[in-house]
Amino acid sequence: MDIPPLGSRLSYEVEVTADGKTRSRYVRVEGPPVIQTRRAMRASILGFVPIPLFIVIYIVDAVFWHPPYWVLFVYLGTSLLCILIYALDKSAAAQGRWRVSESALLLLGLAGGWPGAIIAQQLLRHKTKKRSFQEAFAGSVIVNILVFVLLTSPILGWLTPTSYGG
Repeated sequence: MDIPPLGSRLSYEVEVTADGKTRSRYVRVEGPPVIQTRRAMRASILGFVPIPLFIVIYIVDAVFWHPPYWVLFVYLGTSLLCILIYALDKSAAAQGRWRVSESALLLLGLAGGWPGAIIAQQLLRHKTKKRSFQEAFAGSVIVNILVFVLLTSPILGWLTPTSYGG
């Protein structure tokens, strides 16, 4: 018996065995195998773009305004935590166990773990297809970066009046 190529479409009939279990029979390969296209691969590479972009923003911010070092450790720590939690959630999904809520994943990303979340999403291929989650996640990344810039640069000071004319 030949093994069909990975990604092949199959058709089959279902039969019930004498002991009451179901199994497939008359399995046939239908059409050409479905393979990943360059577009799908490009999408996963583009998924990493916010990380180097944020690194550039962080470096510029660090050179001109010197944010506290603990900010970097918050990003690293929450990113590692996100990678771990995404891996556990992926495993739970595969085994039909209790899952981590999407709101918890979004909050972890918003708290600074979004670089780790991006790495986990792309490497584990987890939470990448649900459009509503990806839209909310992208929004949380943008909010996090804006808050980072506002809190670690003088922009917030420029936006608030410091003296009153009289």
